[in-house]
This record gives sequence, C-alpha cells and structure tokens, in this order.
Amino acid sequence: MRLSLRGILGGTRGGGHEHSWFTFTVAFWLWLTVVFANLAEALAEGRGKAQADALRAMRTETTAHLKDGGEVPASELQRGHVVIEYATAGRIAKWERRMTSSPERLEGTVDPKLLEILVCPLTKGPLEFDATRQELISRSAKLAYPIRDGIPIMLPEEARKID
Repeated sequence: MRLSLRGILGGTRGGGHEHSWFTFTVAFWLWLTVVFANLAEALAEGRGKAQADALRAMRTETTAHLKDGGEVPASELQRGHVVIEYATAGRIAKWERRMTSSPERLEGTVDPKLLEILVCPLTKGPLEFDATRQELISRSAKLAYPIRDGIPIMLPEEARKID
C-alpha cells in the first residue's frame, strides 16, 4: 500500500470528492492567517501612533544665549544676533557666532559636539578652537589645523606650524 497525501487527507483517486473536513480545515487556516495579519498590523499601527505622540510631547524649543545676556528661542533668531556657544572638551570653551542671512547657517563655526570628540591625529591631545583664524590648535604638536566650510581638515600636511 502506497502512502500519499491524498490518502492521508481522505481524497479519492479520481479527485473532486474531497471530504468536507479537509476543505473546512484549509478554509479555517486561511481565515486565521487573515485575522492574525490584521491584528498584527493594527498593533503595529497603534504602537507607531503612540510613539509619535510621545515624541511630539517631548519636543522642546532650543534656547539661544545672546551676547548681551538675553535668551531667544532658536526659531526666532534673526540676522545680526550674536550667539554665545559653549562646548566642553575636558574644559569649557566659549565663543560667539554672528547670524548670517540664513538662521540655519551660522558664520565660521565648528559643531560643538564634533569639537568634543576631535583630538590631534599626531599626539591624541586636546584641540583649541580659534574662531578668528578658523583653526583647531594643538599646543602639544605645535600645529594649527584649518577649518574650511565648517569642516576641520585634520591632515598634518595641511596644518600650519605654530611657535
């Protein structure tokens, strides 16, 4: 006697006379698949909406500290405002930036977070930001790395030697 799927599930050799329990079982499994797919999609959508609502609730306005001592929401900065920035790299460095025509683009700056993690490639020592010359200075290597378009050029061959 040969064992086949049709024989196990109760179908006949000629086909077309499957038992009703087989048809019901297949239909039930397909129905369950659709129900669970819809449930999973609804849960994911609900979770996504809840996360978006939580993020919206946490949104705050960044405050800019002006040179004259005042504070202004960053979205209200205008051309001509002078902003004080603070960055830490083992010590607190302070410099100021003047707003240019676009509030997104501040004149002659390096991202403070970038300044925190940058070190001299030769000595691995700290760097100091010189806003007037647009350079990062390594006192231990006696080199000044240029900053072009807000991007520090950390190549020793591009650096200027200092005394």
